[in-house]
Amino acid sequence: MIRFATVGTSWITESFIKGTNLLGGKLKLDAVYSRTDDKGRSFAEKFGCGKVYTDINELAQDKDIDAVYIASPNAFHYIQSRIMLKAGKHVICEKPITVTPEEFTELNALAESKGLVYMEALMAQYLPARTSVAQAIGRIGRISHVRFDFSQRSSKYDSLMSGYHENIFDPKMAAGALMDLGIYC
Repeated sequence: MIRFATVGTSWITESFIKGTNLLGGKLKLDAVYSRTDDKGRSFAEKFGCGKVYTDINELAQDKDIDAVYIASPNAFHYIQSRIMLKAGKHVICEKPITVTPEEFTELNALAESKGLVYMEALMAQYLPARTSVAQAIGRIGRISHVRFDFSQRSSKYDSLMSGYHENIFDPKMAAGALMDLGIYC
């Protein structure tokens, strides 16, 4: 069994945890990290998890944790992934995995040197439709022009327009269309 921790308490983290529950006990949520104890405890209780950390370095030193799922604001992906990899934890990090190619190159080399998995949580590459498209291309023949569009109205847009600060629209958090929805391109 792989014991994992989460970094972040958003809806995407909840979805990830629910997804791991479909694997028949192969993964177990063992700890939650949040910047605030109240939010961390509230989140952990939803999933029957007793360990909550508010110090990322303490989480990294937890010997019971094998892997970490990182779903914090983009600006923190590099440093949090680096801390976990240095501590010997496998890392699945939400998109974008890092803000710059140099950060990714560094962390990927660190993971390889330690024999760790370091990957981006980009589910689109595993969707069954991709296999169907790949098979169809072989039957179609020469392709001269293709256009794919993926557009989505953010579920956080109304909140932003009503004056609430949303990290997903904050350039200081390395967020915005090119770093989030734009990654699907």
